Amino acid sequence: MQIERPSKNRQQILKKSKQIAAFLLTGTLFTNFMTPTSNAITSSLKKTTLTSATTQPMTTNQQEVNLKDPSPAYYWGASSPKNYPADNFTLHFSASNYFDQGDYFLSTYADDSVKTFIDGKPIETKNENSSERYATSILENLQEGDHLIENDYTELIGDASVFSIIAPFSSWVAYYYNNTTFTGSPLARQMITPTTEHLILRAQNGADSPVPGVINKTNYGVKYLTYSRLSAGKYKLSYKAGEGIKVYIDGKPVVTKWTDGNKAKTDILIDIANQNTAIPSQQDIHKIEIRTYNRKSPQDLFFTFTPYVKTTPDMIKTIVLDPGHGGKDTGAIGVGKIREKDIVLDVGKRTEALFKDFTPFKVYLTRSTDIFIPLEQRPAFAIKKNADAFVSIHANSGNSSASGIETYYYGVKTSQSFSLPPNFKGNSFSGGGVKNSTGLSNNSSLLSSRKNPYVSDSLLLGQLVQYRLTAAFGLQDRGVKSQSLAVIRENNLPAVLTELGFVTNKQDAGMLASPYWKQQAAEAIYMGILDFLETQGIDTESYKLYH
Repeated sequence: MQIERPSKNRQQILKKSKQIAAFLLTGTLFTNFMTPTSNAITSSLKKTTLTSATTQPMTTNQQEVNLKDPSPAYYWGASSPKNYPADNFTLHFSASNYFDQGDYFLSTYADDSVKTFIDGKPIETKNENSSERYATSILENLQEGDHLIENDYTELIGDASVFSIIAPFSSWVAYYYNNTTFTGSPLARQMITPTTEHLILRAQNGADSPVPGVINKTNYGVKYLTYSRLSAGKYKLSYKAGEGIKVYIDGKPVVTKWTDGNKAKTDILIDIANQNTAIPSQQDIHKIEIRTYNRKSPQDLFFTFTPYVKTTPDMIKTIVLDPGHGGKDTGAIGVGKIREKDIVLDVGKRTEALFKDFTPFKVYLTRSTDIFIPLEQRPAFAIKKNADAFVSIHANSGNSSASGIETYYYGVKTSQSFSLPPNFKGNSFSGGGVKNSTGLSNNSSLLSSRKNPYVSDSLLLGQLVQYRLTAAFGLQDRGVKSQSLAVIRENNLPAVLTELGFVTNKQDAGMLASPYWKQQAAEAIYMGILDFLETQGIDTESYKLYH
């Protein structure tokens, strides 16, 4: 499959968007884990790339063991590595890895024991619970460069397993069990790298296995662990879960909803105080652990932990999302008979969920079911809600070779496509107000033919949504264009219409039919709107999924 190679800046945003997207695990696409027969690390930790995910399948067969693995993750059960006895054996893992300077933590699990060394020095570990085989240790201010990582594993009798990984602060180390009671050994492990400045964790694999071929689709449990520096003060903890969830901070339970059934989004306030530690520089280091299980309901884990900021009325913005077509109006019908109206409704509802989960903003859909809404009612609805931004969601059609993403606003009468403003810095703007290519300031009505007066704001919103979408999808950037379309022309607020891709193109259609890529579209639209609100003076940093 050939796609347009993104520019350098788009590649950076694409990398960030896929780091968090890979863990959504929606549909059948599963990108963040290795295949069940591999024990290799997905990244060699070069420079700023710290993505690492290692899985080990449940098996009773003997396997080759890679003693040059710096982050071993093996489960042999009652068996053992190939050419080793079933009991009473030792393994010495040794490898050099590059690390950026910063704070890290070591997380190990072993049946029976593992000792970890860095540059020849033992890392002291501690068990929070003597009945468990987990151990952790803080590696404060690890210096940049290559470091020798060694793990000495000893197996005595019974089941054999070893997991050991050094992860940066605010990364999550996840351990997966094929039961809901966390008995026995975990069968797989993953490291989830941070994508924002605040703590965030999501897992939305739906009814599928979180680790296909290794973990059950139902009746499994997951333990997530991280360390982070948190200044003393008040924090907002937000969570929801498909079923049971427990949250511990520094070993103390703060959430204990350990029952079947969906757990609706809940916000609680937590007071964080400095730790009483012998080392002053570690007083603000805190351990967070989350446990979840799945028996019947689809996995839908959401967790954020951010400094508490009291919400004031001026911080509450209103967003209207407009899934195009609906009911008798199917929109375009494409490859595999996929229908535009179905795709855009799915994306719209996913985007709505993001705003409800992550922000205090008001968000409305012009339609939340498969019904027909006349064109003129859509902008009228947004105006009635006094919306601050309107995004109409569509999918394109054309000949089979047409591909890519484009976004429309109403205003300048030209076919010219506009590039992102030069002062856009990845996810924020520097400097003062932004002007369009005509030199007119925001909200000028001189070019609007007495219709939607928000010309420059609409252009800016379109640029930011387009930028996020093309970065997330990696498809051709067809630009931001002016067009006299009713839903944006008849509006009285910043309004755009975005075309997610071509349902008539095999590649585009395959992506638009995938739950994974529909989630990516929703996240890109969400992030583009946040970027826009940021230019309007709203602090959206704590709501962002990635940079």
